[in-house]
Amino acid sequence: MAEENKKENESAETRKKKNTKEKVYNNHIEMNPRLEESSSKTVVLGWGRMNPITSGHEKLVNKIKEVARKESANAKIFLTHSQDVKKNPLTYDDKVMLARKAFGDVVQKSKSKTIIQVMQEIDKKYKRVILVVGADRIKEFETLLNKYNGREFNFDEIKVVSAGERTDPDSDAAKKMTADTMSASVMRKLASEGDFETFKLGLPSKLKSSARDVYDMVRGGMKLAEAMELEEAVLNRQQRRQ
Repeated sequence: MAEENKKENESAETRKKKNTKEKVYNNHIEMNPRLEESSSKTVVLGWGRMNPITSGHEKLVNKIKEVARKESANAKIFLTHSQDVKKNPLTYDDKVMLARKAFGDVVQKSKSKTIIQVMQEIDKKYKRVILVVGADRIKEFETLLNKYNGREFNFDEIKVVSAGERTDPDSDAAKKMTADTMSASVMRKLASEGDFETFKLGLPSKLKSSARDVYDMVRGGMKLAEAMELEEAVLNRQQRRQ
């Protein structure tokens, strides 16, 4: 009787160990698919000047994130390095700082200065690329990127999709200056005219609390502050003479 009880106990213990091993093994098997799903081979790209960043850019970024979710892809936004007084008043570092505050870590800091260099940077990391651009630039980017695919970089597929129609800054719609029609050129015009309140309306939601700083940065990059100080100094001299 004692021998039978001993065998039953050993059998129960053996079953218990076996079940435990099966559970561990099953857990191991179930984890692998989740790991594979998280390492996407598709990237959804944004590429632009964003000088300065506007509510229109916020719509673009939302579109990029939406496409990335649908494609189970990674989202990445690259900014140009262009800087000049007229059309690109913000420095590259300032743009990246503001864009990350507005849109998060989808914004990449990179040495790439052209879209070709961006494609070379992400080559080997992804097999598919989806570039989101304004509707008026789809054909341009389709032609350019597919021309150099297989020469400057190698992807299984490159798609260019629309972020929507872009508003002509000189159109009647743009002159209404709503959040939907706000563009960087309109924002620069507002900064040059000293219209801070309308400028603030055109910023992405997460930058509105820093509106004065962004406004001053744009005006500083356009050399407007120095010009105004010089103008005031000239007027003061004239007034003193009078």
